[in-house]
Amino acid sequence: MGRLIDTFNEHIEKVRRGEIIKNNIEEKIEKDIKKIKWDSTLKKWLFKLKEKQEYKEDRVFFAFYRPFIPIQVYFDKVFNNTISKLPSIFPTPDAENLAIAVSGRGSHWFDAFITDKIVSIDFINKTQIFPLYVYAIENNQLFDKTVQKVYNITDKALNHFQKTLSDNSITKEDIFYYVFGVLSTPSYVEKFKNNLTKELPRVPIFESFKEISELGKTVSRITACISKLCVSSSNER
Repeated sequence: MGRLIDTFNEHIEKVRRGEIIKNNIEEKIEKDIKKIKWDSTLKKWLFKLKEKQEYKEDRVFFAFYRPFIPIQVYFDKVFNNTISKLPSIFPTPDAENLAIAVSGRGSHWFDAFITDKIVSIDFINKTQIFPLYVYAIENNQLFDKTVQKVYNITDKALNHFQKTLSDNSITKEDIFYYVFGVLSTPSYVEKFKNNLTKELPRVPIFESFKEISELGKTVSRITACISKLCVSSSNER
């Protein structure tokens, strides 16, 4: 990444001097993929940025390329194509969060997984993720910013579950694990398999909410343990 960023900065300087313009960019950019790999987004950043970029150690994240296959990534809005809302889900390498990952629309099969790390869009198949928390930046004063960790499940959803099941003890975490429990159930996937290839899953509310929520929590803990072992093994190598 250091080599890539140095090469990118050389190109920013060439843009500043007028040696690289939009009309000649394909001719002038470095072609050696050992130094830098271009995509359309990175080329656009050349003309947007005025300051040179720096390698930052706190941008190195553990992620999962595939289930239980950890990698380290340099997670940065300039050098990653289409990071979407991931920075609000995993803003720092040590940010605590869980996210349900499901196959996206148009997939040939449906799968559900739970992750505490960034995942690739090909983590399962056209991956969409639904986090337990989001990290929101709040501007308290002119130059005072704080990051607040808030549930990604709305009060309206919580009230709906509590009212439907006549149980005010239900929490937002219960709902999160319930959703994962339902999506992990083979009978649910089999019953709605045609819908699940065309649209994101819809989750019914069953009377066995508590049992399914506990199932989801148990599977989540098992998955977390295996993931930690995979990351530890990767570190040792």
